[in-house]
Amino acid sequence: CSMIQAAGKTEHADLQVGIDLGNRIAALAERISVSESEFLRYVYEFDQGRWWEPHHKRSCAHWLSWRLGISLVTAREKVRVARALQE
Repeated sequence: CSMIQAAGKTEHADLQVGIDLGNRIAALAERISVSESEFLRYVYEFDQGRWWEPHHKRSCAHWLSWRLGISLVTAREKVRVARALQE
């Protein structure tokens, strides 16, 4: 990051770099949000169809934990949110 120290305050030498970076952050956040929404719709469908049963798992949350390598607590929260969004 190109910064200049002057009289006790920091000024950015090229504000456009910061503006561009901020725009990239916002665009990425939007893509993450869209992807998370799609992910939760898939989790809901997977849960409702009980597609986790052929894998000999006790619940959709257990399957998510096993398949995605996430904690069971996190997996349960994802299933809870997926269900709540469909209500």
